Amino acid sequence: MTKILCQILALLFLASECHALTLSQLVKRVRQLTGDSPYYSTQPRLTDSAIKNLLNEGQGYFSAAWILTQRTSFDLAPGATEYILPLDYMATRRVQFKDKIIAEASLGGLDGEGRAWGNSGGTPNTYYTRTTTISVIGFVPWPTSIGTGTVTLDYYVQSGDMVHLGDKPFNGLPDFEPLHEALAKYAVYRFFLTIGNTTVADFYAKEVLSDIARLKAMVDSKPNYKPGISPAERR
Repeated sequence: MTKILCQILALLFLASECHALTLSQLVKRVRQLTGDSPYYSTQPRLTDSAIKNLLNEGQGYFSAAWILTQRTSFDLAPGATEYILPLDYMATRRVQFKDKIIAEASLGGLDGEGRAWGNSGGTPNTYYTRTTTISVIGFVPWPTSIGTGTVTLDYYVQSGDMVHLGDKPFNGLPDFEPLHEALAKYAVYRFFLTIGNTTVADFYAKEVLSDIARLKAMVDSKPNYKPGISPAERR
């Protein structure tokens, strides 16, 4: 088993300079790490479809770890209460307006205050989010002409499944390219766990957790400016 782990370490070292990977490259990478490759075996133990499923499962795992974040900025418009959130939005991390962090409120909490909060205009000091067919963020009080300004939104990203061989993980966002190799490790961990090789599975599980801990420290190091949020239709 020590020999096997040494071989694994050698393969990981060879990939240490690898960053941006497509789905096709990730499938090949998983085969290399499992020893399930045309270079090693004439009868692969994993189908391409099974590997893709594990890789997409891994994307969901990383999303659930609240590690994938994005930043976007947009200007409030007079009289516009709600604004459409990005398609990859999963949850709000923090909202900054005019250099101040503003508090979140639930719709139920606002209703419970016993006032017509939707009729109040001024300078926003609270935000709420809601989802129907789309996700929107709203501000209370709604901005008047003297209550406008720039909002900076930090939010957690929901990763879409990779389908085509040229697709890149995590919606193709360059900030998360260091996680591509970790995604392959996750798929390999799940494979060895499935076949009952807990020693190698535990090794890769620790690798994945180590990568997550390292990358959580980088979450705010390269904030992305992604304009394009627009006012939602008043409801």
